[in-house]
Amino acid sequence: MSDEIQKTPQALLKEKLLNGSITEKDFLLEVLTLDQETDVALGTRPHAKANADLLKDTKVRTLLNQQKELKDFWEELEKMVSAHVPFEACDPREIGHQMSSLYSDLETVPKEVVDEFYRKRNLSYSISIDAPIETVFKTITDKSMYPKWTKAWGEGMTFEGEWKQGEHISFIDNSGEGTKARLDEVRTHFEKDPTDNGGYAHIPSAYVTMIYIAKLKDGTEVEKLDEPSRRWVGTREEYRITENEEGVTKLWVYISTDESFEQKMNDSWPTSLQNLKEICEQ
Repeated sequence: MSDEIQKTPQALLKEKLLNGSITEKDFLLEVLTLDQETDVALGTRPHAKANADLLKDTKVRTLLNQQKELKDFWEELEKMVSAHVPFEACDPREIGHQMSSLYSDLETVPKEVVDEFYRKRNLSYSISIDAPIETVFKTITDKSMYPKWTKAWGEGMTFEGEWKQGEHISFIDNSGEGTKARLDEVRTHFEKDPTDNGGYAHIPSAYVTMIYIAKLKDGTEVEKLDEPSRRWVGTREEYRITENEEGVTKLWVYISTDESFEQKMNDSWPTSLQNLKEICEQ
């Protein structure tokens, strides 16, 4: 496994900030988006400590300190992250309220930063599939099967790239339009392990999280984004998959996106999951 694939989301963010490929404002937005993720099963925020360490990094602090209009803002947010302030069931809109409450003068907080969080929606969808977890994961990630279970999103849906941590993958329809994502984490553990490990037995599981970083037209990245595309970029998508003792696989899909895409998600994800279920159970 290459060093690139092993990099954590925080390491990738730091690298992008230091090489100038991401602005200080977008860096903070990425950190906050990571921080509001939760492990539903454990009820924790798995990125909290790594995010706190990232904001304490000397090189990161040096760059952020140079942005006077963001200095007060990020220092207060650092306190929130380090103190593990609860984010009200991780609703990004509530993060916006909490950011506002940190200041007596809201003009010290860039308005567009707060607005980003007021517009966010956290959505979730799930389904039980009477098939082994390996079958489900393979169907999700197999290029020949992908158009069959994702047809609710458009005709001829396919992807270019590999489902590996740290890689980029492009999702496109038969017209060449689509979106590009960065796979921040891909983990699989298909073996059943009855051994007790600190009170928890290992169960077959898989986990994928990605962030959409670009829109595509004719298979190439769009440089000048229109308003809907600008709102789409930054959307996070997460798959959590487990298999129980009876061999039934449960799939959860979590989406954090702009409110303007909520209806499309609600229309398409349940249909896609039902398609996936029917394919896997054949």
